[in-house]
Amino acid sequence: MLVICILLFTLFMSFGPTKFDRFLLPIFPSVDILAALGLYELAKVISARRGKPVKALALLTLIVQAGFALP
Repeated sequence: MLVICILLFTLFMSFGPTKFDRFLLPIFPSVDILAALGLYELAKVISARRGKPVKALALLTLIVQAGFALP
């Protein structure tokens, strides 16, 4: 649903006469959530292969995601 929302919003905003990149700012929280879900799934796959939870990877993922989302 997030991907559809992002794509449709981008598509509809590109039809307008003014095409400034600031009009696409509302999609960035959705993109951040989608990226976090992808990183979470990656951490689950890695921890399943190793047989134990990877807490350091989860912490690193949180730090990287916060670093991109906060500014």
